[in-house]
Order: sequence, then C-alpha cells, then structure tokens
Amino acid sequence: MSVYVTSHNIHIEDSWEIGHKEFKPILLRLKSEDCLVYNRWMWSLRCEWAVHNVLYKLGLWRSHTKDVDLNYPIKWYVEVLYVIVGTLIHPLA
Repeated sequence: MSVYVTSHNIHIEDSWEIGHKEFKPILLRLKSEDCLVYNRWMWSLRCEWAVHNVLYKLGLWRSHTKDVDLNYPIKWYVEVLYVIVGTLIHPLA
C-alpha cells in the first residue's frame, strides 16, 4: 500500500486490498493538521473508500476504483451519495 497525502487529497494505491475494519485506523494514522481532507466527516471518508472497494470487487470501473482519492472539498451531493451507498455496503468492502 502506497499512500500520498497533500493538503487537499489522500491517495491510497491498491486500496481495494484493505478491508473495512482497517479504514479508520489507517485514516487516523495519516491525520495531520495540514491535510484539509479531515474537515470531512470520518464516516464520509470511510464510506467513499467502501464504495471504491465494492465497485472494484464487482469488476466495475477497475481502472478508477483500484485506488481511492479522498478529496477536500467535495461537492455536498457527492458526499451525501457516498454516505448513503457506503453505509449500505460498508460491511462488504
């Protein structure tokens, strides 16, 4: 797993290999004051990651879903969509 953190993005390569129980510990380890991504709700970040993982495992858009990019800012309706879908599928990620 390679991780790249900037002020507005966390990029996790091959994120689909990581199970949902590890999302929060990894995100907490990466947390820094300089990364604005953490202005988002932690559950939102975890849900976005879960959606990427499940789509990858289903074979959908694999070139875009094998890695996850957690960005800030994010459009409110995209974040809401991630939270709704991610909450439903989080255990499958």
